[in-house]
Amino acid sequence: MEKNSGIVEVIVVMVLAIVIFAIVFSVVPKNQAVIEADARIDPQSFKNSHQSVLTLSLKNNDQASAHDVRLRFLTYHLVHLFIGSSELASEEPDSGNYTFDISLHPAQKTEQPFIVKVSTLPQGIANQKFSLKVEVYTNGNLITTKEVKFDVEED
Repeated sequence: MEKNSGIVEVIVVMVLAIVIFAIVFSVVPKNQAVIEADARIDPQSFKNSHQSVLTLSLKNNDQASAHDVRLRFLTYHLVHLFIGSSELASEEPDSGNYTFDISLHPAQKTEQPFIVKVSTLPQGIANQKFSLKVEVYTNGNLITTKEVKFDVEED
């Protein structure tokens, strides 16, 4: 009889461990599933006296909680990003690196447009290709990186 009670105790402990493990890993959200992001730029080719629009689509997959999202833009120092007529906060002057913070309500989907302008191209360069990377962070964790490419032609 004592032999069977030892087996029962082991089985009970194993079942409890499995239940606790399942609860912990089903309650803690995976950062990659919390926020979805996509990026597109239109037009993909423009003159430096004109502008393009970078549109970021963001979706909060968390049905219960809001999340603060930090967007970090990494590009060439000639590229400038604006919302309306206001240039985004730059990490360093003329670095081409910008940040933008946004809060997403539970289950919120949003599209955020950014105006993209390019300064005068270096002398002797008639056309230049650029890339713009967007790093998406929430809770201090990098969730995803998106990249768009575009061409700029000197007037």
